[in-house]
Amino acid sequence: MIVWTLGIIFLLDNLGFNLSTVVTGLGIGGVAVALASQGVLEDLFSYFAILFDRPFEIGHSIGIGDLVGTVKHIGTKTTRLQSIGGGELAISNIADITNSSEMSISCERLLSDKSSHKTHR
Repeated sequence: MIVWTLGIIFLLDNLGFNLSTVVTGLGIGGVAVALASQGVLEDLFSYFAILFDRPFEIGHSIGIGDLVGTVKHIGTKTTRLQSIGGGELAISNIADITNSSEMSISCERLLSDKSSHKTHR
C-alpha cells in the first residue's frame, strides 16, 4: 500500500501537480481514518480485556445494574446474556461491562462442574 502511494505521488510530481497539496490531503485522510477506526479499536481493546482477564465466562450468571442473566456469547462489541425470563440481552462491552462498577458475578457453573467430575469407586 505504501509503495503504491509513493508511486502515485512520484507520478503526480512528474505530471506537474503540487505535491504539498497531495501530501496535505493524505494527512487529512489519515486523520479521518484514525477517527473512524477509534470506535473499532475501543471495541477490540474491550473484547481482549474481557478475553484475557476472564472476569466471567460462558455459562456464568452475571448482573450489571438491573440486568441479570447467564452469559451465552462474548463478542467483540457485545456480550449476550439469557435473562431469567428466557429473553436475550445484548450488553455493550465498553459502556456496560468494562466501565461498570456495579457488576456481580456468580460462578455457579464452575461449582456444579467440579462436583460432577468426582470419581466414584
